[in-house]
Order: sequence, then C-alpha cells, then structure tokens
Amino acid sequence: MRMAWVSLLALGCAAGGQRPGATEQPRLLASGRDLRIGADEFARSLSDQAPMLREKYASPEGRKAFLRRLIQFELLAGEAVRAGLDRDPRVQMAMKKALVERFVQQSFQAGSGESVTDAEVQAFAERRRDGADPTRKVRVAGMLFRRGDAAAQRVAAGAALEQVRRREQGNKLAFHEVARDLSEDEKSRDLGGDLGFGSHAELAARFGAGAAADLWRAAPGTLSGPLQGSEGTWIVKVTDVRDERAAPPSREEIRERLLREKRADSFRALLDRLYREAAVVIDEEELARVPIPESRMDAMNPIGAMRGMPGDADAAPGEGGRKRP
Repeated sequence: MRMAWVSLLALGCAAGGQRPGATEQPRLLASGRDLRIGADEFARSLSDQAPMLREKYASPEGRKAFLRRLIQFELLAGEAVRAGLDRDPRVQMAMKKALVERFVQQSFQAGSGESVTDAEVQAFAERRRDGADPTRKVRVAGMLFRRGDAAAQRVAAGAALEQVRRREQGNKLAFHEVARDLSEDEKSRDLGGDLGFGSHAELAARFGAGAAADLWRAAPGTLSGPLQGSEGTWIVKVTDVRDERAAPPSREEIRERLLREKRADSFRALLDRLYREAAVVIDEEELARVPIPESRMDAMNPIGAMRGMPGDADAAPGEGGRKRP
C-alpha cells in the first residue's frame, strides 16, 4: 500500500488535472465527473517519468496502467479538495513552493532572456590573462632604494641594475648578491631580496598597477626597473611563476559562467525590489521567542529544498527590508 501511495504522489509533479481556465483538450483519454485527462497531459506526465519507467509504460498494457494511475491520482486529489485539504497550511505552502520553482525556472534559467555579448566574453578573457586569475602567483626578488628624493633613488637603482647585468653573465646569483649589499629593505635584504610569491593585487600595491601588469606577464629571469613604488624605488627580478590553472576556459565556458552571474544578479535585484515594495518589517524580538522543534526528517518541508535558485537565495535580500526597532 505504501508503494502505491509513493507512486501516486510521484505523479503529482507531472499530472495537474484539468486546471481552472485551461483550454479543453480535444483528445480525451479518460473522462468522468470532475475528471478529464487528455492526450497532451498524458504525454507530458509520461515524459516526466524516469527513462526506465517510460520503457515500462510503452506497451499497450503499460499505457493503460499509467492512465489508471493518472485517474487514481485525479480522483484522490478531488476527494482531498472535497475534504477541505486544499486549505491546509502545509498544502498551501507546498503549492507556493511549486509556484516559486516554476517562476524561477521560467525567469532565470535557460531561455529566460539573459544574454552575453562577444565583447563581454573577450573582456573576461583579457581580465583573466592580465591578472584576474587568483590561482596564478609570481615570485619576485627586489632591491629597494629610498634615500633622498625620487631622482636620487632612480640614480642609485639604475646603477645597481647595471651592476647586476654585468655580474649575471656566468653568475645566476648575481641579483641576490647585489641585493644583500645594496638593498635598503631590511625584511628582504638578508634573503637576497626575495619577496616571495605575490598575487596581481599584491604586486600592484607594492610596485604600481603598470609595473604589476608587466611583471605578471614576464617570464622567470626578467629584470625590471627602476620602478617607483609605495615604499621607494625598486629594481625587481621575476624568479618563478606558479600557475595552477588548468587549460584556459573556452569562449563557450566563459559565456556560460557570465550568463550564470547575470541571472544571479537579476534574481538578487528582483528580491531586493520585492522586499522594498513589500516594506518588509522583521520583529527580531518575536523571532527570538519562537521555539525550535527537534530535528526530524520532514518530507513535507516546503522550503528546505527549493531547486533552481540562481545564486544564494538566503543571502542579502532580507537586508533590503526594514527591521523593527
């Protein structure tokens, strides 16, 4: 008996009976008092079943069995309405859940009207290449000069750079040796100027945005400078690059990612607008008084498993409403 109930309830996601205001189906497969099941509804309900079940119902006998299940579902649904269960709060909440899922599916999933232009795809790819990728790190060694004014610093940095270039012929450690002798950065001087791995943002904060972009693209061994940074004037050598990325995403993968982000943004904007228009007020004192029931599995939980929400539906939209002081 339990399996029969489970099977009938499974049909509820697909079979809707003759909905109020729906156009009459000209090809009726079954009819009776308050009962009309058309060919289109039958096909739609069958298409929502698992592939194995669809094969089971493909034969003439299987079709009759599936139709009988639809009839049983409609008869029981009608009996439930006559018993007043359509006014049960749990049933109404389950209906709201179905409405929300359907609305989100139509409005924010495939075919909902959002689009991504070729220019947006290209801009994303360039941002990733120019440093937006957080998995890429560049290791640099540096010599800092901060005595005197900017002109004096540049002269000292230029002289150190020339010394490194002369000594690097046949000596791969030349930069680190000169850094130990000349760098005015106490933290890195004893390390031969090693500044460790840095992200694009960290390089920009220390050396400036333009220099960071050049260092980000540079190969290990590249010398740069003099560079005017936040602490003084630098000469810098790229010593290593750590790139944990897999192959760059294809244009289609980028388009799909941007499309998901756009849908999530649109969903968030809708929720913010709805909160404002509804003038939501939250009474936090009353909320704190509500007792929390013991944890249990509840198959009728109408909110706990909403599918298809773009982005995080639990995040900020509540902040768009007002809190009762």
